[in-house]
Amino acid sequence: MQRTNTYTSPLLQSLRRFFAINFCLICFMPVACAPLVSFTPLTPPEVTPPVYGEVYKPFHQGPHPAIVLLHDSKGPISPYLHSIGEKLTKHGYVVLVMNYHAENRPSKVLTRGLDVWRSWQEMVRNSVKYLNSDSSVQENRIGLIGFSEGATLAVSVASSIPGVMAVVDYYGPNPDENKMIYTYGGGKVDTLYYAKGPFSSMPPVQIHHGSADPDTPVSVSKDLYQTLKDKGRTVELHVYKGIGKHFIDTRYRALYSPTAATDAWKRTVAFLDKYLKTTK
Repeated sequence: MQRTNTYTSPLLQSLRRFFAINFCLICFMPVACAPLVSFTPLTPPEVTPPVYGEVYKPFHQGPHPAIVLLHDSKGPISPYLHSIGEKLTKHGYVVLVMNYHAENRPSKVLTRGLDVWRSWQEMVRNSVKYLNSDSSVQENRIGLIGFSEGATLAVSVASSIPGVMAVVDYYGPNPDENKMIYTYGGGKVDTLYYAKGPFSSMPPVQIHHGSADPDTPVSVSKDLYQTLKDKGRTVELHVYKGIGKHFIDTRYRALYSPTAATDAWKRTVAFLDKYLKTTK
């Protein structure tokens, strides 16, 4: 059959390209946006709650110190979390990118409150036990890095876990030692109390916060910093002037700040190296 050439207007050509591109995006979106962290437990059935996540390891032989990465309230779908995991392996760390939402989504906090929060805390404890059982991990040389909700989770549980030697808190809502403000989907729990170890035994903490964060004001990190200082704990606070929330996560394109992200990353690695690699 002979093909006949026909004229197509530039406008029609543009429309065809537009619909073709969007068709491809729609077809591949479920793959691109699907959670990147496994919903298959890493731990055996007798461990409750189970630990869900992906583990990244350095190529060279260990044992190595280890990091637990705790995502924000959006869940473990950000490719940036996995890029952090891969980058930290190059610095000599085993990294567990954890999915603490696997069994209890944030919305359940509004109806079940403390039970969900305690379940998340216990999952973090179990993740540390899981890493300590791995022969490639240097026992009791564990750090926690949390983002927003994950930062609050890290701070809330760190002092109750033997072997956690450092915490990095990225813009977490930490009003005081005994309670937190929790908001999700328009709902609000004003005083959600959570069980944790006392701040007086908190390991070294490094805090990162943008001064222009509209969701979690920088004042909460300043208050946390002062509380830890008053209790004689080792703590650093880095405030990024004019920067909003999620400045280190490339998923949030409008908020991502390359300069602040680079500075924060250098400080994070130096902090972890100091407290997880230095032998006493």
